[in-house]
Amino acid sequence: MKRTSVILVLLALIVVALGATAQRPKGYRHLRKFDGDTVAYLTHNWGFHTAGAYTDRTIGDFLDDCELPIKSVGVFTSSTGRMFLFRFYVRDYDELYPYTPSEQVKRLAKAGGYPIDMSQGANLSKYSVDVFFSSPKVEEDYKHIFPDLFIEDSRHFALSKELRREIEDWQIDDVRYSLGIQHHAPKGYRSLSECEQDTIAYVEANWGFKSQVVFGDITVGTFLNIFELPIKRVSLRCDAGGRLCTIYLIFHPDQQTNDPATWGMGYVTLVLTWSNNYPTIEELSPTFEGLEPYKEVEYEWRDEYRSLFENFLLDDIQYNGGAFS
Repeated sequence: MKRTSVILVLLALIVVALGATAQRPKGYRHLRKFDGDTVAYLTHNWGFHTAGAYTDRTIGDFLDDCELPIKSVGVFTSSTGRMFLFRFYVRDYDELYPYTPSEQVKRLAKAGGYPIDMSQGANLSKYSVDVFFSSPKVEEDYKHIFPDLFIEDSRHFALSKELRREIEDWQIDDVRYSLGIQHHAPKGYRSLSECEQDTIAYVEANWGFKSQVVFGDITVGTFLNIFELPIKRVSLRCDAGGRLCTIYLIFHPDQQTNDPATWGMGYVTLVLTWSNNYPTIEELSPTFEGLEPYKEVEYEWRDEYRSLFENFLLDDIQYNGGAFS
């Protein structure tokens, strides 16, 4: 009898686990698929291309789906006292906010990263997800939960078990990754889900020779917000003057071969618009060793590289898979 009870309990747990997985929106990808790249995970699952996926679902559904630990929640009220959204942070808010740009440069340099003058807003947006309510909340809806809030106020609270219980049944209109929605993909862009999760079809459709999609006058940051594939490695190339000129984002390291039939199939090429403002080999060397003019050098991808590259203006984006076959 005891053995039968244990089996029944295990079966029940399996059913619950399968049910929770089935509730996730179509196209959802687990965190483990992104090799620790939180921005890629958030962009893929809650970027602009997923609009409407959480309509008529609840805050509890989102919190169950998100595999990153939610550290805190930002609460905002309008001039009329209404509340339209929560902003959930997947990193400690106090860790992200209190530093000025110059202080942030020192922290990154001390950690071994390239000194980047990051704005606080961009840093906060990188690690937050906005959850919009199906209808605005008025004071009587939230005053008992947040008694100290007033009109045109913004506060941050730890997401305690008690707070979660109070808000988990609130209906959602949409969930949006704050960094990802700052820019929209151009007309004709095809998402990874539209390409049936075929990575090669995805990059060919959007950046291949036959693509009609125009990605003009955008920054690397804009492109990274749109790009849905996890980046595994990055290769850099500097020009004759020793300035960074080309970035190769490698999403399939195992497909990099010298065979003309498969040449270029594992990466997307970002050609930078020429500028004297781009870093030189000397400036890049603390982070990227071995750089030389006209030489491509490959490195493991790190999440902080997004901030280093994000404001660089692009002249062209190319996928050259099989170009010389």
